[in-house]
Amino acid sequence: MEYHDINDLFQAVAAIAAPAGKPCVIALYGGPASGKTTLAADLQKQFANSVVMSTDDFLIGTRTYRREHFEGKTSPTSKYDAEFLNGLIDKLGAMAKGDIVRLPRYNEQTGEALSVGYENFPVTVEQKPDFIFIEGDFDFLSAENKPALTVFIDVPDETRLQRRIARDVVTRNANEDAVRKSFAARQETQFIPYTLKLRDQADILYTP
Repeated sequence: MEYHDINDLFQAVAAIAAPAGKPCVIALYGGPASGKTTLAADLQKQFANSVVMSTDDFLIGTRTYRREHFEGKTSPTSKYDAEFLNGLIDKLGAMAKGDIVRLPRYNEQTGEALSVGYENFPVTVEQKPDFIFIEGDFDFLSAENKPALTVFIDVPDETRLQRRIARDVVTRNANEDAVRKSFAARQETQFIPYTLKLRDQADILYTP
């Protein structure tokens, strides 16, 4: 199924019946600069009692630590704590009145997420959500947390590259050649072998 209008996507999400007593997990997949974060924010606005998590929120250690221990040495998925992600989903699903669950957020400036420690996670959830929107490049969800709906944001490679250049060159003062090289490397090591296969498995292709 393919949608171009976000309102059609809103209707598809609203029609999903959540498992008894559990939040409804919706997975949003796509390549770098495809608009996953923006779509997740739009969905959270539409469905008030919901939370958003990004796979980047579950990166291990600092940026330096990941470069030293993971990049170019192991699978790109190894620098994420998938077990912790699924554990937080379980926690959210088991919330009772008065419970509080903290969620991590990836800090673009420091490169940290989980390493700040649970008590310093910046987002607090005070009631069991109806929806959990998870956006990212990888599928880390366990069988128990299988999403009720998967959406792949299908954006042409050149469009994503131009978005990344616009962001990094204009707002981060990056060198355009360096941005192009980084994007190409990520395409080769991450998008093509891991993310792209999620396109064929998705329930909905969203082409904004």
